[in-house]
Amino acid sequence: MRSRTVGSVGRRSGLGRLASLGLLAVVLAGCSAAPTPEVTTGDAVLEQGRDVYIRQCASCHGSDGTGGRGTKFTDGAIVAAYPEVADQVAVVAEGKGSMPAFGGRLEEGELEAVVRYTREVLAVAE
Repeated sequence: MRSRTVGSVGRRSGLGRLASLGLLAVVLAGCSAAPTPEVTTGDAVLEQGRDVYIRQCASCHGSDGTGGRGTKFTDGAIVAAYPEVADQVAVVAEGKGSMPAFGGRLEEGELEAVVRYTREVLAVAE
């Protein structure tokens, strides 16, 4: 019996170490996230869009728009999928698939600003 107890303790220690390493990897990955691209034009609406993006979008779409759980913006595919700005604003407002609706959380000006930021800054960032 004693060796069995020692064996199970050893396994738990091994699993504990593995879990600790996994947690460390997640923490380090979060620390190495790329910065959110700045707005260099002085456009106040794009600045507002960047602020909204950081608060509401970056956790899924990546701080730099390179994707993650959410769509990647930096390859221009979102602009190709939604050539009309109003169509992309509608998706952000109403949600689509696993993306939640932000129409109840953001004002119309914020929706338009964040869409402009994704199209005019992130879509050309690569």
